[in-house]
Amino acid sequence: MTNYKRYPVVTLLTLTICSAAHAQPANTKLKKLFEVYHEESLHFDPILETDLGDHRFDDQVANNNTVAYLKEKYSFDRKYLKLLKEFDFQKLNTDDQISYGYLKEMLSTDLQASTCHFEYMPFTQFISLPVDFGQLGQGNGAQPFKTPEQYFNMVKARGTFYSLDGHRKSQHAQRHKNGNRPAQSSCLEDHTPDGSVGQSGYS
Repeated sequence: MTNYKRYPVVTLLTLTICSAAHAQPANTKLKKLFEVYHEESLHFDPILETDLGDHRFDDQVANNNTVAYLKEKYSFDRKYLKLLKEFDFQKLNTDDQISYGYLKEMLSTDLQASTCHFEYMPFTQFISLPVDFGQLGQGNGAQPFKTPEQYFNMVKARGTFYSLDGHRKSQHAQRHKNGNRPAQSSCLEDHTPDGSVGQSGYS
């Protein structure tokens, strides 16, 4: 669960920006909710913000494959699903309905994975923190090395990653000791956050 959901977040932001450009009156309270959601979500994926060109978090990396992280993330998802329920979907304009629906779908999908034990998910050669650091470490990509500070921010984040990787290895050792199996796609069925079978739709 490293960064497979980064691009939906970017899409949500794009939808929010497009919504503001239309003549139909937008729900300002909902727009504020999207903005606060985005800012709070940076805590869970600081590398995403580096990818987006915001370098406030270049020296940070999320320990995103631990039980504590996942528990906090799922609590965050439930918080915003609850906040979305304060809005009447039918009373929103078309653009706000799209943004509302996209965020609700993204949060619900994330919560569906809560039974999959992503703390046991191994790194892959396609999407993982080691791949991210290989790309960022080039110095001419999302995290440029135009100043000494930018370089040392990268070094600090990499050092944090190495310490997190040691914790990750201990988790995997414990998994094998307990005989637990790694996360599988079979647990990602169409369930609502409360565990019941869900139906498609945003309202």
